[in-house]
Amino acid sequence: MSRTLRDKSYWIKTPLSDIKKVTEGPPIDFSFKDLKSVVDIVHEEPVSGKPKRGPIPSEENAIEYLEKLYSECVPKGQQPIPSEVDINGGYSTKTSTNGFVSTGGANLDRSSSGNAPTDAASSTMASREASPAYVNSVCVRLSNNLLTSLNRLDLVMYHLLDVPSLLSWLDLSCNKLTSVDTVLVSLKNLQVLYLHGNEISSLSEVDKLRRLKGLKKLTLHGNPITEQKQYKFYVCTRVPTIQNLDFSAVTKLEQQAINSWIQAHTKKKDK
Repeated sequence: MSRTLRDKSYWIKTPLSDIKKVTEGPPIDFSFKDLKSVVDIVHEEPVSGKPKRGPIPSEENAIEYLEKLYSECVPKGQQPIPSEVDINGGYSTKTSTNGFVSTGGANLDRSSSGNAPTDAASSTMASREASPAYVNSVCVRLSNNLLTSLNRLDLVMYHLLDVPSLLSWLDLSCNKLTSVDTVLVSLKNLQVLYLHGNEISSLSEVDKLRRLKGLKKLTLHGNPITEQKQYKFYVCTRVPTIQNLDFSAVTKLEQQAINSWIQAHTKKKDK
């Protein structure tokens, strides 16, 4: 039997790095909704997929709802504080004293003792590895809308996903974004990010994405930055984890050139 989010001890006591098998539902799709603000999502039904929570009444204030939801889902001691915001606006990963990362999104409370799992609990968790955990989705589509900002996108994920920290695939293509919003840096497990068909004009905006250590696939075609010289080389050196850019694989030859450039510039900085 698949594990579900209702089995709270699994998500509280298990580090994300140890959750080997996760079965997820289909992408949650809010494309072609003419959304002008990310927070408007909480008033909408998706095109497809099953959000964790249904739409709220149109007369209810979306921002107040999201802030209340966030305070309920994330224990106070684990909420980001201003001193933990990095230079690019993303939040540092917050861990408890026993080293386990908060998964958020499930409104789970850690036991008052705050201790690491006992040997018996560890044994139980080990036996669970054979059966996958189930989450409603780890993919969200917000393409073909009218978004100019991603403000509060991180809070919206608590409305959409069982476990927001597992978000790995995000489609923001064909909107009106002029920059790489710093909220994206807080989505630490992103592996696929679509930003094509927007209005990003400064190559330096790409620098913010280097803090996403697991980012493997990125699209930026259809933005003004792609017309600049050595666009692909710049992006791949700033975000060296990328294996596929604009639906085109980074070749071995290109990767060798990128690695050589990074090593050369690292040596210069060390001198």
